[in-house]
Amino acid sequence: MSSCRILVQHSSLLRCTTTFLRKHTLSGDAYQFLQKSEIPSYHFQKSLRRLPIPKLERTCERSLFCFLLYIIFISNLHVIIESHFYRC
Repeated sequence: MSSCRILVQHSSLLRCTTTFLRKHTLSGDAYQFLQKSEIPSYHFQKSLRRLPIPKLERTCERSLFCFLLYIIFISNLHVIIESHFYRC
């Protein structure tokens, strides 16, 4: 009895999901809404805050740090894989 109820609940959920997807799918002019806008995309450019440009030295430090973390991760992974193969 309860398995039948679960199947009915799943089928109604599937039906609701299918209806939702069918109802909210954009196509045609509705899909191209942003491209058909009267306002050009650069219209509000002057009102936007300018983002700071990071210093090159700081960017290099961050990149090097990430690269070193990646190398440490790969070397640890290599040790784990080798120990697993030696156990088998």
